[in-house]
Amino acid sequence: HVNILISDIIYDIEHILRFQFEKYFNHYYSMLKNILGEEKAGENWATLLEYGTQNRIMITLQNMGLSRHTTNKINKECKGALIIEGGKLKSINKSMILSKFSSGSLEYDEVKNLL
Repeated sequence: HVNILISDIIYDIEHILRFQFEKYFNHYYSMLKNILGEEKAGENWATLLEYGTQNRIMITLQNMGLSRHTTNKINKECKGALIIEGGKLKSINKSMILSKFSSGSLEYDEVKNLL
C-alpha cells in the first residue's frame, strides 16, 4: 500500500509540475511577451520546469542532446572540462569528460556520440 501511495504521489507531482505548470507558465510568458515585449517579459519559467534546473550550463548540455542524468554527472564530476565565460558555455574538453567515465557506460556513450 505504501509503495502504491508513493508512486501515485510522485506521478501527481511529475504530471502537475512538468506538464500542467509548464503549460501555464509558457502561456503566461507568451502573454507577457505580447504585452510588454520580450526584453521586459522576464524569465520564461516553463523552460526551467522543462529542464528541471535553473543552471544555464546544464540546460545548454541538455540542449546538445545529453540526458539529465549525464548532465548532472558532468556538472558534479567534470566541471573543469567546461569552459564558461560570462555565464555561458564556450567550449567543452570532451577527452577530459570521457576520461572520467567508464568506457561503455551510458554517460561515456552519450558524451562520445553527442559532443
